[in-house]
Amino acid sequence: MPKKPVPKLTSVHKTEQTVLCGLLRELRLATGMRQDEVAEKLGTSQTTISEIELGQRGVDLLVCRRLVAVYGADWEEFIRELERRLLAAPRPAAALLRPDR
Repeated sequence: MPKKPVPKLTSVHKTEQTVLCGLLRELRLATGMRQDEVAEKLGTSQTTISEIELGQRGVDLLVCRRLVAVYGADWEEFIRELERRLLAAPRPAAALLRPDR
């Protein structure tokens, strides 16, 4: 009997992706950085940052980690907040910023 095809695993356009992208955008706004400033630090385009924040482009774990670092936030706190938001208990992104920033 032939195997049934397994659908591609993707997070784009799922609730989790929306929560992640929203948190990344909120974190950028909490720092006062513009998308073009972030793009320059990452060596990418402003359009890429916009597409990530709008959920139009998937963001892999390492890019997400770099974004969090550019914003001066703590990676482990970011992950904890993402999990809280996924469980519907959010905090403002500004609470994730390191005090020495």
